Amino acid sequence: MDLDAVRVAIDRSDLVAGPVTCTIVAQLQETADAFLMVGFIPGPIVVRDAVWPSAG
Repeated sequence: MDLDAVRVAIDRSDLVAGPVTCTIVAQLQETADAFLMVGFIPGPIVVRDAVWPSAG
């Protein structure tokens, strides 16, 4: 990926720290699927498999 484009994307984001919700997992899955389709990653990723379960 073009480093300048990545920097612009990060600068435009509104990243915050907090609990990982089902909505966030779904958004991250969409991103992972898109990266797979364009060849940025070599194989599929299941985001929910990498999320720690809630302690509550």
